[in-house]
Amino acid sequence: MGGVDKLKNIAGDERVIYASLLIYVLFCVLFYPSYYLVNDEHHYLRGAYLLTEGKFWTDNELHGYHFPSDGERYFPRYPPGMYVLLAPFILFGLKPVFLSGMIFHIFGVFIFVRLLKRLNIPSIAALLYLAYPPFVYYSFTIFTDYALTFFILLGWYLYLSKSSRDHFLAGLCFGFAFLLKVNAFVFFLGFFAVALWKNRKKFAWMLAGSIPFGSLHLAYNWVVYGSPFLTAYAFWDQFYGQGSNPFVTLGNWELFFINLFYQMVLLLILYPGMVLVLFRKNEWEVLFNSVTALLFFSMIVYTSEVSKPTLMLVVQYRYILPLTLFLIPGYYLLLSSVLSRIFGRHSRKAYFAIVVLSLIVCGLLAALIQASSERNERVAQSIVDNTSPNSLVLGREMSYFLNEFYARDYRSVRENMEGSSYKGYETPVDELMSRYALVYLVSEEQESNRTIVHEERIAPKYFSGLFKTFDLKFYLVKNESGVRS
Repeated sequence: MGGVDKLKNIAGDERVIYASLLIYVLFCVLFYPSYYLVNDEHHYLRGAYLLTEGKFWTDNELHGYHFPSDGERYFPRYPPGMYVLLAPFILFGLKPVFLSGMIFHIFGVFIFVRLLKRLNIPSIAALLYLAYPPFVYYSFTIFTDYALTFFILLGWYLYLSKSSRDHFLAGLCFGFAFLLKVNAFVFFLGFFAVALWKNRKKFAWMLAGSIPFGSLHLAYNWVVYGSPFLTAYAFWDQFYGQGSNPFVTLGNWELFFINLFYQMVLLLILYPGMVLVLFRKNEWEVLFNSVTALLFFSMIVYTSEVSKPTLMLVVQYRYILPLTLFLIPGYYLLLSSVLSRIFGRHSRKAYFAIVVLSLIVCGLLAALIQASSERNERVAQSIVDNTSPNSLVLGREMSYFLNEFYARDYRSVRENMEGSSYKGYETPVDELMSRYALVYLVSEEQESNRTIVHEERIAPKYFSGLFKTFDLKFYLVKNESGVRS
């Protein structure tokens, strides 16, 4: 009878997982985004747009704004993997691209269930993957980090197989992860290291699988940037006055430990106590990848802005998003042990209560994302409705995709025009843009020198439009400076 009861429990667990997955799908339907939120997302959109035209770069200056350049060509900022994933969606317009992350999350749940079986962990632990708020949040965006998490997950699942074919496919997944992000290696290096140590045949098949996409990435760098080992970041000095070396904490141990502490805190609070899994018994691969990622992202520029806690919480956490993947199976075992001690035979109900609470948080996040994306869409539409197609745009996130998506010919002024000002509006551009998220000038005659055309409460840039708001006004300014428009 014990075996029959166990099978019933497994079937019941799977029904709960599928029911919870339907709740996530409902969130997708009710709170589907209509526009991107953050600057980085427009780079993926524009790179995918170029790919649909059969291009890796553009020589059209009007479409080259905010792109690095070698003086002749303007090319996207990031590796090409995300452009490849988004290109099929963008053929049908802007809004379908947000399906990509949702599809990854849905398929990720099914893969995670199968992964748990290979780890001999109850499949009900997949609810912690499904209802993890950062996973749901980023699945509603087009950041590359959640796509990276999916391919690391798929590679991990295939890695645990005994089949050489699956080991080859695992290498293929890790190779594509490298095509998504250069620093993706910190999340799969442990698999290669342990395979080299314990199973040379497995290592060879994985290495063979990683070669196609790894070589494609190097070839892309060579064609676009002129060298296999160059990326767009090498051209950053020209546009933003920043060095291309991201390792800002080398020689600054105080900053290194601050970054490390901050990441540990994030892993501690988003699922309470999850970071403690690192101090329990783990598979060598999990421990290697987790520690490598934590140390790596404590050393680089992405995690150095610790003076902005909300920036770290909403934006910077995404860099270690795949690390969470390795902790969730162990976290389920830890959580189950704690709940059993506290609630005894009611521990299962307590676990489901935690999942329900997490799903509620996910729903609130999805609703906030939708509200923010609709606001950004209104702003973008306001620009289009109130400007001529060849206007001069001083802008940030919300204006960057207008030329491609709305078929405009805007000229864009980058954010680093320090000290510049325009006749009729004497405030320097850099000060103006510190006060307003978007200001634009047009060639048409206006009734007055400054005409408010869009006004609403809007969130600061680094909070992604989720909570805090402030009053913001967008101005149309008559162009009297001789600037072409």
